[in-house]
Amino acid sequence: MVACAAGHFAPRTVANQSSALRAWLATLPPGSRIGLESTGRYHELVADLAHKLGFTVYVLNPKDTRYYARSLGRRGKTDRVDAEVLARYVAKEHGDLRAYVPASPAQRDIDRLLRRRASIVSLRGSLRA
Repeated sequence: MVACAAGHFAPRTVANQSSALRAWLATLPPGSRIGLESTGRYHELVADLAHKLGFTVYVLNPKDTRYYARSLGRRGKTDRVDAEVLARYVAKEHGDLRAYVPASPAQRDIDRLLRRRASIVSLRGSLRA
């Protein structure tokens, strides 16, 4: 995840817990754009909190950011390199990106049920083998 305002970039590690994320979000200047890679469900907490606080959030496909990094000649795969690439990607491409909109409670229930079904189908398949 990365947040930048006016081209400034300062990497920082933040725990994926509501209190830590709220404290970090409170330090960001108004108008900051937040970019984060989609990580299953782990990105939802920060995306929802930031959206609720009025930030523009972009949940990015990791494959897209990897190709973007390659186009910049970045081959390394460290958290710092990833954060720099995300910051540049959001700063340069935000006009072409779709801002995050939280799913409705009904959609979240459907997603949860579909994940559970997939888990059960997988378990059933392993029991048959």
